[in-house]
Amino acid sequence: MKIILACDESGAKGYADKDEQFPGQVGVFAGLFVPEEILPTVEQRLEAAIAPYRDIGGKLHITDLPPKQQDSMRAEIFAAILELKLPCFWHAIHVAGFHSHHLATQKVLSEAHKKRASNPNLRVKVGSPRENPASLHAVLFTGLYGHIVAYIEERCPGPVEIIVRTDNVDAPIAKLFRQKADDLLNTGPRTV
Repeated sequence: MKIILACDESGAKGYADKDEQFPGQVGVFAGLFVPEEILPTVEQRLEAAIAPYRDIGGKLHITDLPPKQQDSMRAEIFAAILELKLPCFWHAIHVAGFHSHHLATQKVLSEAHKKRASNPNLRVKVGSPRENPASLHAVLFTGLYGHIVAYIEERCPGPVEIIVRTDNVDAPIAKLFRQKADDLLNTGPRTV
C-alpha cells in the first residue's frame, strides 16, 4: 500500500530555547491521508474547490484572500475532504510548554555537571542531544508522522510506503524530517 501525506505547518516552529512571542502561541502540523489509488480523484476535487480563488499563474495562499473568500474557500475544501472521506491528522505544541521542558532539562544537566565537577569519580554522560535545543518544527512533524503510522497500524497493518508532500522546505529541514521518520520506525539497536 502507498499513501500520500499532504501536510503543512502553521504557527511557531523555532527552537526550544525560545519562549512564546505572545500568550498561547502554538505550532501546528496538519495533514491529509490520501491512498495512492484515489490520488487523481482527490487532486481533481481539491483543485476544483480552489480554482475560483486562484489568480492566473500565481501561487495561491489563503491568507492573501479577503476574509469572506477565505471562509468560503475553507468551506469548499472542507466539503471536499468530507465528500472524499479523507482522514485528517494534526499535532500541536504550546511554545511555552516546549520551552519550559527545555529549561527543566537544562537545569537537570547543569546540576549533574556541577556534581561531577565537585566529585571527579561521579560519571555523567555528556554530549547528549538534550544539550542542544530541539527544533519545534521537527518535533511537530514527528508527532504528525507518528499519528499517521499509528492509524495505519490500527487500520491496515503491513508494509506501507508513506510519501510526504509539504510545501517547499529547505534541504536541511527535509533531511531532518526524513531522519525523524526513520528514527520513529527503526526502533532496533544501532551503532551511532
